[in-house]
Amino acid sequence: MIKKIAALVATSVAVLTVSSAALADYQMASGGAGNGTGRDYNYEIWSNDQNTAYTLKVWLRNNYPGGSYWTHRFRSSKEAYDYFDCNYAQKSLPSCPK
Repeated sequence: MIKKIAALVATSVAVLTVSSAALADYQMASGGAGNGTGRDYNYEIWSNDQNTAYTLKVWLRNNYPGGSYWTHRFRSSKEAYDYFDCNYAQKSLPSCPK
């Protein structure tokens, strides 16, 4: 009887562990760029497990990855990429504000 209870508890813990791991955010992209003024940046884009929210984390290149960073949140990965390109890499894209 004790072996059955122990097996049931072990199975429950394993299921809970797998469920918790499945609900974690994950890194979907990383890279870097300079903006022509001597400031170089690294970025990471993270997604929630439903792919409905995206977080852009931006570091000064000499602080990456352990230093402080800026965080921006978006509804799509395209919005996150565009924000980095327009505001940090200083690219001139049609999606950049004028």
